[in-house]
Parts: sequence; C-alpha cells; structure tokens
Amino acid sequence: MFVHIGKEKMIHIKDIILILDYEKIKNSPISQKFLKSCWEKGSVDKESAEEQNAKSVIVTAKKLYYSPIAVSTLSKRTLE
Repeated sequence: MFVHIGKEKMIHIKDIILILDYEKIKNSPISQKFLKSCWEKGSVDKESAEEQNAKSVIVTAKKLYYSPIAVSTLSKRTLE
C-alpha cells in the first residue's frame, strides 16, 4: 500500500522509517545536523524540499521527503 505525501508524491508504506513534525525539529541542533547530513549525501528529495509550507519530514531508507501534510494526517493514512 502507498501513502500520498503531497505534491503528487506517493511512498510505499513499508519504506517509511519515521515521520517527523517539521515545526518541532527545525530548531533542534541535532535534527539540523541530521538534515544537513542528508543534504550533503544527496538523499533529500529536491522537489519536495522546495515546499514552502512543510509540516512534516518523512524519512525512508533511501530518501528524505518534505511534506505539506501534517504528521497526524500522514499517520492516519498509514494505518488505513
């Protein structure tokens, strides 16, 4: 099963490792270090990173995606 994460992007549910609330992590030094590391490795989905209204960050084994959809909504979608 797939989950829609916004901007016509779909991710297989089994690929999702973690869904983070962007508002909570954007000021955390540890989280910023992690995000910077992902950028340097080239593992950030560039198209979703351009999202101005990011509400969540979805971490998979291969990529990191920014989403305009809230964590609570994405969580509900993964349970269906």
